[in-house]
Amino acid sequence: MTQKNMNASPFYNDFYFISDLDRTLIYSKRAIQESDPEYCKNLIPIEYKDGRVISYMNKDAYDKLQKLMQYEEFKFLPCTMRTLQQIQRISFIKDVKYYFTDGGINLYKKGNLCTSYGERLLSLFHHYSYDNGYSWAKEIEEVYFELTQKLGISDLEINRHFILPDTTLETLAFFDLRCPEILLTNDTENMTKEDMITLETVVNILETYHINGCISGRKFYVFPDFLQKNCIFAFTGGLLCGVVAGDSIFDASLLSMGNEKGLEPIVPKHGEILGSLAITKRSGPAAADDILSFVEQKFYI
Repeated sequence: MTQKNMNASPFYNDFYFISDLDRTLIYSKRAIQESDPEYCKNLIPIEYKDGRVISYMNKDAYDKLQKLMQYEEFKFLPCTMRTLQQIQRISFIKDVKYYFTDGGINLYKKGNLCTSYGERLLSLFHHYSYDNGYSWAKEIEEVYFELTQKLGISDLEINRHFILPDTTLETLAFFDLRCPEILLTNDTENMTKEDMITLETVVNILETYHINGCISGRKFYVFPDFLQKNCIFAFTGGLLCGVVAGDSIFDASLLSMGNEKGLEPIVPKHGEILGSLAITKRSGPAAADDILSFVEQKFYI
């Protein structure tokens, strides 16, 4: 189809829509239950697991996205905390050429890992570590030993998502820790003496190792300060034209750097990041329709 975006300068050959997925474009049953019922109408199933529908999308938003994806110049780049297996459960992903998983650490092209992207990140990482005077790869095992000792538990479950699977670079990893819920709060009244370690203390421990920690549900995500969602711009390159969207603290770096790169950021009304950014009029699943309307407005001008 012929491109209808007449606003692009000679520097912009493509229009990018870089977006988070969960609670931005698609919504789980739990997210829907937590939303205003007024904004949960006109939904279609978008994700299945074991034959059950587990996520939905606003139909108007879905139709708009499908129409936009017909244009060669429209580049939809999902960037999610999901793993490859999880993102491939979403029905429209089969039509998406490139997508980022594990918080932007891994890039896939039609389901195949793009190792050149991982190699690019590794190169940037080594320069970053050297410039900041530390070897994060050497310290990663130490921080988990210290956390386990100070948390007072030995059955801490750690999931690793490596940048380059089947290599020896296992220390350059993304982790999520499933901890007892009490340890993810500052509710000292209900903590035992052994539990008297607060989230603030855990975060302080991580910071000494140049590591960030964030809570999402019952998961405590842990990743080096270098590896945030904004690392995807190692793939896209310089100035861009388009829109970037996200709802959570995990998307803060994506929205910020996307704005610096020329993208226009937008967040759902229910999001954790508001500030001076463009905000949808509606919350919940209907916010996805507002986001896609915003994208259409910019693309068709």
